[in-house]
Amino acid sequence: MKLYPVLILLLVGSIVSGQNISGVVNTYHKVNAINTTTNTLTLSSAAGLSPGVKVLIIQMKGATIDNTNTATFGNITSLGNAGNYEFNYVCGVNGNDILLVYSLQRTYTVSGLVQLVTVPRYTDAVVTDTLKAAPWNATTGTGGIIAIEAVNSISLLAPIDANGAGFKGGTYIDHPPPYNCDWSNNITSFFLANPPASVYQLGGSKGEGISTLPANMEMGKGKLANGGGGGNNHNAGGGGGGNYATGGSGGMRSNEGTFGCHAQHPGVGGLGLSAYGYSTAAANNRVFVGGGGGAGQGNNNVGMPGGNGGGIVFLLTATLNGNNQLIRANGARPYRADLADPWSAGGDGGGGGGAGGVIVLNVNNYAGNVTAEAMGANGSFSSYTPSSGCFGPGGGGAGGVIWVSGAALNPLVDTSLGGGLNGLISATTSVVACRGLANGATPGTAGALITGYVPVASTALVCAPLPLNDLVYFTAKESDDVVELAWKMKRIASVRGYEVERSVDNVNYTTVNNLPNNGQFNYTLTDKNAPLGYVYYRLKVMYTDGTTLYAPVTTVYIRNQQDLQLLRLSPNPAGNTMTLVVKTAMQGNCEIEIYSNTAQKLFDKKYLVRTGLNQLKLQLEKLPAGVYLLHIRQDGRRVVRSFVKADQP
Repeated sequence: MKLYPVLILLLVGSIVSGQNISGVVNTYHKVNAINTTTNTLTLSSAAGLSPGVKVLIIQMKGATIDNTNTATFGNITSLGNAGNYEFNYVCGVNGNDILLVYSLQRTYTVSGLVQLVTVPRYTDAVVTDTLKAAPWNATTGTGGIIAIEAVNSISLLAPIDANGAGFKGGTYIDHPPPYNCDWSNNITSFFLANPPASVYQLGGSKGEGISTLPANMEMGKGKLANGGGGGNNHNAGGGGGGNYATGGSGGMRSNEGTFGCHAQHPGVGGLGLSAYGYSTAAANNRVFVGGGGGAGQGNNNVGMPGGNGGGIVFLLTATLNGNNQLIRANGARPYRADLADPWSAGGDGGGGGGAGGVIVLNVNNYAGNVTAEAMGANGSFSSYTPSSGCFGPGGGGAGGVIWVSGAALNPLVDTSLGGGLNGLISATTSVVACRGLANGATPGTAGALITGYVPVASTALVCAPLPLNDLVYFTAKESDDVVELAWKMKRIASVRGYEVERSVDNVNYTTVNNLPNNGQFNYTLTDKNAPLGYVYYRLKVMYTDGTTLYAPVTTVYIRNQQDLQLLRLSPNPAGNTMTLVVKTAMQGNCEIEIYSNTAQKLFDKKYLVRTGLNQLKLQLEKLPAGVYLLHIRQDGRRVVRSFVKADQP
């Protein structure tokens, strides 16, 4: 497979300086195939991806469940690769094939819905309006994740919100006459088909979980791994979704006459997944979006769906400035806008609440309070409209997970991980004796705070430059606040022309200029409009047969002449020592820091520098081979460069 050439020194260079962010900043790409031999992923679409972009690979489902019509229905018999994830970088792009910088550390099964999520990287990020996740979509196999990295800091001026972005709650499906009930048919099945096998074999839809729903088992009280079960006929409530802990059970119907319809089999709460993930142990460092609540069973079109589970938030940064803001990954309450009370069922079963999701704070320091929430949602009430029946409320969703780096939770972080409350029979029902009763519905179990988080990221470097045989070099150099670009070709007979492109984030490129093949082998171009900060350039070579190839991306840093400058970093790749030549206009302390590709600080030392040129020597023998970020700071100024530490004999 032929891939576009890249330079290894730029693979982790796609860092944007101080940036205001809001809305959905991640992009989501379904993985259709994985080739571990070539270390490539085939995506449904690679649009917008380019070398150097950081990515998260995560498998959303893939567990196998017990599918017998017994109380064990929905229990996990094999976790498979569900919940596996890792961080990596794009090395090269060819059509919809993506070559990764590091070899895959975990294993994945694409039928379990694996997605690739871009992880925008910033020097400093400021959340100016709500940062959101695209909701999980099982059809496209994408969504449900927020993941960002900032080398220095993330500052919150608005919330980060993944509420209800996880697995979907069971869809409410109405079964009007002739699909109804019979006093002599007490429906006990753990799974039921849609369409129903008979006019009485009815149930609410199961909430979504980490197992793919078996065919002809879409309905009924049995849980679907961490998805809550649907209430059985007639008008029982759905179970709450599970995540770290179990969801609550739905409620039964009561106040039944001898020959009235019965509903003694509500939805079972979704499984807790604490035994399957959320551990620093290699096999169990897995994360899961919150399970969906099960739907209530209904025949009068006034029942409730289940609520969606919460999504997953990954924040990777040196400092989190909380500013008393919220980070949320709560489950969602069941909701129907067309009902008299959109949170309550009428003469049908209530829906189960969605489970809380996951918040991962891979943060070294905190400034200002921040509240993190991964709570389960409340189940819906029932019998809101006057009725002779006391119908089943929904169960509460389970709490999720807040997972922090370090040995203890920082006191500036407040956490909320409670399970959702179960629904009750509404005070508006005609039957006074039923008002306020749970009828067996139970709350979801609380989630958990976990410490010691370590990101999953391979260090086995496989990305290497691939030759563009017709090109000798492509360079970009700052000169008096403009950028001088130059390239030289070996062969030009089949070349139609060239296009130079510029980017500030190494993701979105704009055209600087187009040049035709004028018969020359050497070309120069001046970019007079380059912005301050890091600027990325790439050369597009267009051939007469329609083929387009990209030369290696190169980068420059546009600065004022008095800025702190790194004039030389050598050798690169480095051995056990590396020498820096630093130029500064100010005498004083200069701080040198080195960060890993997962934003972990590995080196921090102060040096005394004098005005002009300074030569600094760094000892790197404790660093394993890999790609790192070097930070040089002095009096509010900073320079960031990437470098490679090579294997040592």
